[in-house]
Amino acid sequence: MIGYKKGKNHLLTALFSLVVALSLFIVPIQSSACTVGCANGSATIDGRPMMWKMRDTSDGRQQLVCSPGEPYDFIGVRTEGGSIFMGLSESGVCTGNAVVGGGNTSEVMQYIFRNFNTMDQIRTYFSGITTVGGNLPFIDAAGNASLFELNKDSWWLEYDTMDPNREAQGLLGLVVRANEFHNHPDGTDDLSIGGRYESGTYNINGLADACELSVETVTQGNAEPNMGFEYARYGPGRDYNDICRSTNRSFIAVHGVLPDEDPALSTMWFLCGNANYAIAVPTWVMVSNIPAPLASGDLYVRALSLYGAGNEMTTQESVIPAEAHMFDVVMNELLPVWRSIGAPPLEDANRVEHQMADDAYSLLYCLDNVQYDNNAPEVSITVLPDGYMIDFILDANDSDGTIQDIEWNFGDGSTATQDYTPSHTYTYEGIYLVSCTVTDDDGVSITDFKYVDLDDGIVEYKNLKVLVDNWLVNNLQQLAGQLIGRWNFDDGTLNDSSGNGHHGALTPGDANTSVSIVYDADRGNNVLDVNNPASHTINSVVDCGGAGDWADIRTRISIAVWLKVDTFHVDNQYLLSKGSTYQLTRSSSTDAMRTYMGGLSDTALSSSATVNDGSWHHVAVTYDSNSSERIIYIDGQDSGSDTPSGLLNVHTGTFVIGGRLHSSYDHRGWDGRIDDVRLYDYVLTPNDVDLLYQGSEPCEPSGFICTESPAGDLSDDCKVNFLDFQILAADWLQLNH
Repeated sequence: MIGYKKGKNHLLTALFSLVVALSLFIVPIQSSACTVGCANGSATIDGRPMMWKMRDTSDGRQQLVCSPGEPYDFIGVRTEGGSIFMGLSESGVCTGNAVVGGGNTSEVMQYIFRNFNTMDQIRTYFSGITTVGGNLPFIDAAGNASLFELNKDSWWLEYDTMDPNREAQGLLGLVVRANEFHNHPDGTDDLSIGGRYESGTYNINGLADACELSVETVTQGNAEPNMGFEYARYGPGRDYNDICRSTNRSFIAVHGVLPDEDPALSTMWFLCGNANYAIAVPTWVMVSNIPAPLASGDLYVRALSLYGAGNEMTTQESVIPAEAHMFDVVMNELLPVWRSIGAPPLEDANRVEHQMADDAYSLLYCLDNVQYDNNAPEVSITVLPDGYMIDFILDANDSDGTIQDIEWNFGDGSTATQDYTPSHTYTYEGIYLVSCTVTDDDGVSITDFKYVDLDDGIVEYKNLKVLVDNWLVNNLQQLAGQLIGRWNFDDGTLNDSSGNGHHGALTPGDANTSVSIVYDADRGNNVLDVNNPASHTINSVVDCGGAGDWADIRTRISIAVWLKVDTFHVDNQYLLSKGSTYQLTRSSSTDAMRTYMGGLSDTALSSSATVNDGSWHHVAVTYDSNSSERIIYIDGQDSGSDTPSGLLNVHTGTFVIGGRLHSSYDHRGWDGRIDDVRLYDYVLTPNDVDLLYQGSEPCEPSGFICTESPAGDLSDDCKVNFLDFQILAADWLQLNH
């Protein structure tokens, strides 16, 4: 999107951009030379948007401050006594600036933090701004991610991360900027710009392509330090002086929320000081009493002092594991619970932020003043519930010293010290945040957190009967899912490119029907061209078999395909099918697509969008028997869903592309083009489907799952046995003692 503010001609605009670009090559490092960016959920590991900023400056002590406002409070980073230049609002809006051409961007950012909660409001506001020059990335609580170039009173441009023009550049879903204008009204980047823009984009895009873009990997990289794609510290394609330079003073990476989540869940990770010597600490807007090491800037002082000492690799060998532990606790223990209850409890967020800030400071202080190569202790707590009495086990060690102090906090006001195996009895039901902080002989502390969920459920006789009915049931376990077959025709054959060997074979029809592989200019590759006119009853199809590991997929399934319609000539025109188990067809009453799944209470589900416009469209169908949810997607968007009961039919028929192998339905073959057919034995997420539509690969799930889930499996171990009876009995005794 572009907005011209005074109607200045394009020549002047181009000349202005040229002057700015040239100045980057002839002017020394600016006093505030920052690198910023944002990403939409389609590019991130968990579907949530992100924003980040690396600040280079000659200014001094960096501090985190809380600014109460109306209607929104916000937290921000500033130089001691100065203006805020990056931060996060309680509305879920966040930003940071990369100055180009001057102007008080801090005042603009603070106004946005305090007043706005949508990207539309920000766009409208920028249309009236005439005094600010710079690049400002934003995300909001609705999942939007855009970067704005503001050229004072001349023009402003929006680079929406989901602008389709960015796809051709391989940059869909993300935008990176440094201190230069790209000035592309079509929403694309100027790929000729080098330096921090080039190396930053290279690393962010590398993480996205690997399905590993997150606040953690932007901060720590996706491999060992300085070996994988990384932004805040090193990463390939750049040297020390490129992004994390000698003038680096602070960094934030903000983890946004999904549209249905509370904006209070937005988390800002703050690196205070040179990133190569600092520790990222999680912060939340609701924590208004900022932890002392962050509010005072003492973390900055320690990191800057370590930078002056120059033991970079040794420092990182100490810092990275402690930081990784904090990411693990927040991402895998705290946020999942907070999302399930709707918002983080204020008391819990306060405890976590203050303790982690103190832990980070204890390590940096030690490295700076006590032992330059000290490692923080390792800590992990295990929770063993027995009704309202909980046993805890502490696993802690210090690789270069000894554990000197142990502090337990059971989340209900009770504490314990110097105990590796404490027990605690709770009085009331509830969700309690338990923590254990261990401190080594050099004064370095680290903390683990776990939630304990105590629910006063009622144990009924029917629970016991279910257990008896399912006594000694072993649920089938299998890998969490895989791509069963993929037919993309790129090599000019009907072969399965997934590596599973489900190669297609042509079943020819009469002389007027055909299947061939042709090059399609719009797709830029080979596709399947299917010609099955309505007047012919013996149609050509591709038979891909159906025996072995995918003969009977009944509990979870996903189908995805690119299609282009030549003619919708009959009702129930088959595109893909496996007998009466699952089929993808043309709707019987509209030009939309329909999926039919035999055995379900509502066998058919039609999309709300049509595809009969002569263009290529991406269609995907998912079904999950555990949730009974079935969804049909058109071009990456949910186009209809339902929750039918039942279970998919068992069918020995083969998987067919371009029609259906059945004597009564030979006349209902496809007429058009087909590309990139995929069959999965797991449920693609909405983000996975959108990735496929955008031309990227979904991230495959891992681990084991139970393919059956009979009621009574109380221990969630894929078995119904004595352990489940024990749990039921313990619940009964607790409620009836």
